[in-house]
Amino acid sequence: MIRIKYYLKESTRPPLCFVVAHVFIKTGTPRIYLFTELTIDRSQWDSKTQRVRIKGKDKAESAAAMNNYLDSFRTSITNKHFDFLASNPTAEFQEMKEHLQKHFRRKRKTELDFMGYFDEYLTTQKNKIALTTHKTREAVKKILCRFTAKTKYKLTFETINPIFHDKFTLFMAGEGIKNTSAGQTIQLLKGFMNWALSNELHNNLKFKKFSVKNTHKDIIFLEQEELQKIKDLDLTGNKLYSDVRDLFLFGCQTGQRYSDISNIKWEDIKGDVWHLTTKKTKEIIKINLGSEAYNLLMKHSGEKTPLPRIKIQNVVNLIKKICKLAQIDSKVTTISFVGSQRIEETKFKYELIGTHTARRTFVTFSLMQGMKPETIMKITGHSDYKMLAKYMKITDKEAAKEMKRIYGDSNLKFVNDI
Repeated sequence: MIRIKYYLKESTRPPLCFVVAHVFIKTGTPRIYLFTELTIDRSQWDSKTQRVRIKGKDKAESAAAMNNYLDSFRTSITNKHFDFLASNPTAEFQEMKEHLQKHFRRKRKTELDFMGYFDEYLTTQKNKIALTTHKTREAVKKILCRFTAKTKYKLTFETINPIFHDKFTLFMAGEGIKNTSAGQTIQLLKGFMNWALSNELHNNLKFKKFSVKNTHKDIIFLEQEELQKIKDLDLTGNKLYSDVRDLFLFGCQTGQRYSDISNIKWEDIKGDVWHLTTKKTKEIIKINLGSEAYNLLMKHSGEKTPLPRIKIQNVVNLIKKICKLAQIDSKVTTISFVGSQRIEETKFKYELIGTHTARRTFVTFSLMQGMKPETIMKITGHSDYKMLAKYMKITDKEAAKEMKRIYGDSNLKFVNDI
């Protein structure tokens, strides 16, 4: 009696696996392997039931349809087996094997194009990265699509070369994309090319030589006087504003990303230590909370979470309004570049404040207070010392400004010894 079982076989693009039918004709004969047309993530497969998971956190979106396909595939194998036996009652095992393999020969899928693989990259990596990073990668895809539509440049793994780099950089400048964002786009594209290289989709190494021009970007942070204004702001009767302020101030006290602050749980707090597994890098960090940060959590001690859960875009919009109420309204001129074009913009400082300003404020103030860069990196999770170099420049300027404020400009003139 024919028996059919389904098992997974590793593909060249893990964690995706092929679903393969193992066909047992009769005792003493080898099993016959027949590939289905399904590939799924290993976590979505229930090996006990030999079905695609339809429940739980690992369930597949099209589980019902895939399971119906497997049922149909099993029935089709069984029918072909008995049809062949009816016509060839004395057939040997090898003849049956060749008959089934000929009929169920794995159809060669049409090879995905460059953007098709980019879609696969987005899909397979989505659950491994922060949502904001995923959205940034999606934005890169949109830029690439506009680039091909306008320039008619054919994107393949082989055409990602210095000519592409020049054309793409020029295109981004033409779209008004600032150099800092253009550099980030190139870096993310290189990330995709590295992923494709590791999955043996190409052997083109030219992209590794793509350089990213480091353009200075102004770092906006809050002075201690400005931070105090926010703390002193009377928000009685406006719980939403008060909650947003708490989230922002906690970021200024801990230096963590908003994605981690907004997901803090009571079980993460042990004494005055926050045990954090960062959402972006999955790194485990133990953060000793200062009195102000700890008191912000205790303020919400009767609530379900230590800090309110508010969508990041709402926080970004409201913190600007809070800073405006706190009269953080000095004018700030920022300088940026689009290609070689220098752009100066002057805005009120509250317009430039966002969730990441809290993290920048923590790093800048910690450096100004003499905290070692290595210690700051351990707390914030920065892996590259170069990331702090830009903050060093700021603290140098702040030190010079404070010296002049306290001691005044020097009138001394130096002369050579006679």
